[in-house]
Amino acid sequence: MTAGKSNPVPNSIPTRWQPGQSGNPAGHSKARRQAKRLRRAVDAVLEQNIPDEWLEQIDERVLAVLPPDSTFAEVVAVRLALIATHGRESGDVLSAVRTLLVATEKADFSAAAPVSPEPVMPSTEARRQAIARQLGLEPVDE
Repeated sequence: MTAGKSNPVPNSIPTRWQPGQSGNPAGHSKARRQAKRLRRAVDAVLEQNIPDEWLEQIDERVLAVLPPDSTFAEVVAVRLALIATHGRESGDVLSAVRTLLVATEKADFSAAAPVSPEPVMPSTEARRQAIARQLGLEPVDE
């Protein structure tokens, strides 16, 4: 097609995109953008200090262990810990423990990397020997 002529076959590719530009200028799907916006909003709320009038409504056990100028995240963490240790329903306890574990999970770099088992050779003995020879290995008789 020569420059300046319009495409006779209609298609969904706009001609205003520059070479190398993404097919989705918005970056992600609408649902993903909304989920990201929600996560940011929740993070912003959790980082805020709790107003004094709200602290008056919090259980005494929670208030006893909260630091001064507590954030919403600290209150949530203390309440989860209380539910995990003093919950009446086992489902509530397990949910609280799971939430705490996921929220505090860190990669354990001190653990040894898992060692994969010896590779399993293909099913027939002749095939195993042929592959071993290709790899320059001595076939091992079992």
